[in-house]
Amino acid sequence: MTARLFVQRRNLVGLRPLAFALVALLGTVSVVLVPTLVTAAIVWLESVLGVPSGIGALTAIVAFLLTAFLVLHNVGRGLESAVKLRAPWGRIAIGAEGVRWDDWVRRKLTPWRDVHGTITEGQGVVLVTREGTRIVLATNEVEALRESIRAARAAHSASERAEIPEALSSERDTTRWIERVRTLLARDSYRGAGVPPAVLARVLEDPDAPASARVSAAAALLPADRAQRARVERARDESVDDELATALDDLLQERVVPARWAKLARRG
Repeated sequence: MTARLFVQRRNLVGLRPLAFALVALLGTVSVVLVPTLVTAAIVWLESVLGVPSGIGALTAIVAFLLTAFLVLHNVGRGLESAVKLRAPWGRIAIGAEGVRWDDWVRRKLTPWRDVHGTITEGQGVVLVTREGTRIVLATNEVEALRESIRAARAAHSASERAEIPEALSSERDTTRWIERVRTLLARDSYRGAGVPPAVLARVLEDPDAPASARVSAAAALLPADRAQRARVERARDESVDDELATALDDLLQERVVPARWAKLARRG
């Protein structure tokens, strides 16, 4: 399941009166200004261009009616937009590990293992944690959000919990850590390490496994073959843990970023 984003939107109640006031001001100015401009246009046509009064008046009236239509049309659209005034409030990301909520200043990941159940309420889905906390996720796509949560929780329940081999433990020296685990499947170290590819794959694909262990498994699997690379790519795409996904992408792109890997090492 590829991680899916939902944009939560909220009504900008405080800005609606301001929008109405601006639209009303523009409408009033237009109503007052248009007749003045029409009168000036008639005088200009008759006195400067010498257009007969009847033709000048007719031309000015047609221009007035057209301008009035455009003003009323745009004012109407402005009022309609003011009524529907909404703006992005944050993002909801559904992935393998859980649900991540991003607003303007913070980011919070709630693991599926901590979610006891869900409730659909109005334009949102409420996650109830095992501690009794209610996390409200509101969106314009409530049905799609509810279905994604259901599918993600089912996939999480079906996923196999992995035993973490000692060989996948992280180190303070992150460069040495990654270089060490990259050799776990090498012919000379395979017998000594005792970490078969199937075990590494289970660790990588276990959404509840420590992020550092999953990165270790990915680093060990990548040199093996293209099938293992596809497995790492899938783990990256399904993750909503930004630090983990970025570290997996570092490995896929063969980037060496010790500072980023150190964060995962500290997390355990």
